[in-house]
Amino acid sequence: MQLAEGTRHWFPQFCRQTPWELNNTYDGLGSSLIQKYSGGRNTPRNAPILRAAAQGKSAFGSPGQVTDFTQVLLRGLRGAGAKEEGNTDHWFVPYTGLLHALHVLLENDPPAGVRRQEFRWGGDASEVNLTHLRNPPRVTVQIDCLPPDTAQYATLKLSSQLCNFTRSRQPSVGPWRERDVPVDYAYQLAAKYDNGRYPASALNVSVLPPLQRLHVPVTP
Repeated sequence: MQLAEGTRHWFPQFCRQTPWELNNTYDGLGSSLIQKYSGGRNTPRNAPILRAAAQGKSAFGSPGQVTDFTQVLLRGLRGAGAKEEGNTDHWFVPYTGLLHALHVLLENDPPAGVRRQEFRWGGDASEVNLTHLRNPPRVTVQIDCLPPDTAQYATLKLSSQLCNFTRSRQPSVGPWRERDVPVDYAYQLAAKYDNGRYPASALNVSVLPPLQRLHVPVTP
């Protein structure tokens, strides 16, 4: 990824737990670490606050690794928060796209799979392009069979000729989650069922940031 021209980004990370004495004295209020204007320039700073969890809720991390929030933040900047410039196949990550990606991924696709966090944000920030991507982004795709119990009979295939991409899954219980899937508007999602239990089907689908959820309904 490449930073938007004329921008620099800092991501200091702090614990949200506020000591009782500080909270009681200052009513829980804080001030910006940096001034909105700097060095005599007339260019305002953006100073958003990205909270890994809602107040009173837990944020998570694994021993020897960065926090779940940091992992998801990097995924957002690397493409999960991306938007396309028209139909140019040029992708960038705007501030609002990053917020949306953090909200969706922390609640629906956390690094450990089960430790969901309630993302919150605040502070002083306007819409700004954070990064430009050198290549189209790759995202996570989740595919659910409907009704859910039909997944145990379904052989699923997701493919795109344009991206030269094909993945498949043999019959298995539960949703199919595939990471690192290149974005494209012209995927085909096909399903075949053991012993002809249900009719085979094929759907034309898109794969887009931040997390693409697809459904394979059984055709009567």
